[in-house]
Amino acid sequence: VKSMKKVAIVGIGLIDALGDCQEKCYSGMSSSEYVPPPYFNGISETGKQQKFFGAQDNDLRKPEAIRKPPVEKYARYALHSVVDAIEGLNINTDNVSVVTSNGTAGDELKFKVIDGCYNDKKVKPTDLLQCIYDYLPGAIAQGYGWRGANVNINAACAGSSYAIDYAMRLTEDSDYVVCTGADCGTDISIPAFAKLTALGDRSSPFDDNRNGFVMGSGAATLVLQ
Repeated sequence: VKSMKKVAIVGIGLIDALGDCQEKCYSGMSSSEYVPPPYFNGISETGKQQKFFGAQDNDLRKPEAIRKPPVEKYARYALHSVVDAIEGLNINTDNVSVVTSNGTAGDELKFKVIDGCYNDKKVKPTDLLQCIYDYLPGAIAQGYGWRGANVNINAACAGSSYAIDYAMRLTEDSDYVVCTGADCGTDISIPAFAKLTALGDRSSPFDDNRNGFVMGSGAATLVLQ
């Protein structure tokens, strides 16, 4: 059996319902004061509002080179986590690879783009690009001028695990590898999972009596070397 490659994690960035950086997320996770998650605005087929962990998005950060942030919220979360992860690293090379994984892509723009394509309306090229999964690693790399490998891993719930595995392999040829996972509950994804009866009313993955899972938004970035 081939031994797993050893790498160093030199940067971590986070944003989710607990906070907008790793320090705040850890503080929120270890706090004894429980704050119920907010509710998603949509109503599922069962007629009940779905509980939903919403990320902190009051002051999202982005690379200085990106003048206009992406429309898709999951991508804005991802960029925020990258800024958080590389802060203080002083990366002075363009030999940086980017590996990402995300479960949603273009959900906020998809219907607008489809309507434009089928009804001969004007569609912005940037809107079209944001509807593909490969948009995210490109946006991150472009924001910093990185010229290493640029890959998105799409493997449903296992996406982030595969992304980290692949990112570790790229450290042989890259000075750094930025590995980012991001997702955002949308008007499509939450009702869809509700239809599958996969959603529950509490987050308890290790409880034998769990009745599903609670969806949420956020992003995390690891910088590997």
